[in-house]
Amino acid sequence: MRYTARTLKTALPLYRGPVSPKQKSRKSLSDHNPDEKEFYARRITELEQELQELNILDHSLRIIEICNQIRKLRSEISRFEN
Repeated sequence: MRYTARTLKTALPLYRGPVSPKQKSRKSLSDHNPDEKEFYARRITELEQELQELNILDHSLRIIEICNQIRKLRSEISRFEN
């Protein structure tokens, strides 16, 4: 069986690393530019699309990099909501 990034799509929303209290309190809501949230959301969509096109056996390091970037962008977006 050949695995592709599509098999990882269901795991992506569950992939979140630990967030320290220092990271949460780094910026307050008033410090954010409203366009940043839209930019982060667009970038996440682009990365997820790239992730779906990659083959897990041939591009495993790139897949890890993309997952880490998505995690960082989601943590930035979560600052808007907190």
